[in-house]
Amino acid sequence: MRRRSRQWKRASSAPFRISTSSKDGTTRFDMIDLPLTHIRPDEVKVPVEKLRSLGYLTDINGYDLQNGSQVIELHPQDILLSDSCADYMIKIAQFVR
Repeated sequence: MRRRSRQWKRASSAPFRISTSSKDGTTRFDMIDLPLTHIRPDEVKVPVEKLRSLGYLTDINGYDLQNGSQVIELHPQDILLSDSCADYMIKIAQFVR
């Protein structure tokens, strides 16, 4: 008897995501199609002043961060969440509460 392999299909308008929850409350949201290392403030809708307060003082070329079109490298501890991930995490937190 042949086993069918499970195939995951990507929706045309959204990146591939898998979310799971365990009995102990562990929640996982995969964003493997979102490997961000560099961003432009305008693309992520974050004011330059906010990024400067978070420690992003220069762009990738060493120039002072002054406008939203400059490219900056994300710090290793910083992540950007998609709106769908943020919504999912809020729903999980409200459920656990």
